[in-house]
Amino acid sequence: MVQMGKYELSNDCLSLIKLEEGFVQEMKTNVEPFLKSHCTDGLYTSHDGKTLHYLYYDIENPKAVVMLVHGFSEFAEKYNEMVYYLLKNGYCVYLPEHRGHGDSTREVEDLSKVYVKSFDDYIDDLKVFYEEFIKPIDLQKILFGHSMGGGISLMMLEIYPDYFDKAVLSSPMVKIQMSNYPEQIAKKLIKAKVVFGQGEHYVYGQKPFSGVPNIERSSCKSPARYEYTFGLRCDDELHQTCSATFSWADAAISASDFIKENADKIKCNTLFLYAGREHLVEPEETRKFCERINCKSEFFENAKHEIYNSDEEDRVKFYTMMFEFMEGKSL
Repeated sequence: MVQMGKYELSNDCLSLIKLEEGFVQEMKTNVEPFLKSHCTDGLYTSHDGKTLHYLYYDIENPKAVVMLVHGFSEFAEKYNEMVYYLLKNGYCVYLPEHRGHGDSTREVEDLSKVYVKSFDDYIDDLKVFYEEFIKPIDLQKILFGHSMGGGISLMMLEIYPDYFDKAVLSSPMVKIQMSNYPEQIAKKLIKAKVVFGQGEHYVYGQKPFSGVPNIERSSCKSPARYEYTFGLRCDDELHQTCSATFSWADAAISASDFIKENADKIKCNTLFLYAGREHLVEPEETRKFCERINCKSEFFENAKHEIYNSDEEDRVKFYTMMFEFMEGKSL
């Protein structure tokens, strides 16, 4: 065991968290078979008749249930490592895939594009999912959200404050970065594209999945974890979603405004973990948001957007703080 604060990571979890060389082989040889033995693959029908996909990971006598809300352009299997740690620590996990992602229904033909008319669709999808799968479980209910999934999670906590007992938010989308344009000009340009029927077009600079790895432009600092996730993308065309449309960008801006306007409605005990070397969300806006609500937070100055895929020190700290919080230990 290695201790940080009052929580101890088990040796089998710690050894994988610290592993770099040999990580991909370990995931393929041991972690993936373990996950498969605990996994149920399912579909559900959302509020507007869309067929959406989810994975459910069960264990014997779980201490709590975690609903994991993934981020922009992600897919369920990207969280294989994290789900492994959750199972090993006694949590069952539900992992729904958003519309337009993974094996869920697509609203545009180009599999590289992320398209949604409004984040209300994401929220309504998860409401149906929660009511059908999470609510009936007589266990503590924990929400985990990363990036866009963190923003969606914040909206859930604001609209449905009694749904979850605790929430862990990783680099949450309180506010997206607006590229090289001044913010108000960027907003107007994006809105104009949607109004004039170009909502399904790629946002400036976005393009289809290339199949060419580039860790420098990624959100990941661990070469082994980047290699593993990129391999999952290359192996399945449904995992190659990677680029924003104008409609998604317009919806994300509106969602950010909603999140900031409704911060005082959050009642859930929440932990924010956010990064310094950001290129997708604004860490300063996250810091300000944390000051407005009763929450715990930790700033990882040298981490990129995916803190759990950062260097060894930050990975150990991330998971230690996450489980320490979920277990109810003092941070």
